[in-house]
Amino acid sequence: MIEEHDRKHREFYFNGGPVGIFLGSEMPLTPGRYKYELYRGGSHYKMQVLCRTGYSPRCYYDKDGVRVSFTVQICSEYGILDLSDFVQMPITT
Repeated sequence: MIEEHDRKHREFYFNGGPVGIFLGSEMPLTPGRYKYELYRGGSHYKMQVLCRTGYSPRCYYDKDGVRVSFTVQICSEYGILDLSDFVQMPITT
């Protein structure tokens, strides 16, 4: 079981709303297939609708002062996302 403080460090977002948490030991930085635990809510639903209708939504997470954004290519299996097009940008306040 993932502790609550660890959950926040593993969360990723779509349009500002939480989508879920990544389950691997490291947050994704390169293209590939990644396991995640979804949040049942509006942001996850909207991301899934875009995937099912042929669009590739952009999601992101923040870590150590850097925003990492990525494209969700397909949501082919429950709990697995195919990710690509990673971009890292410093977070400015």
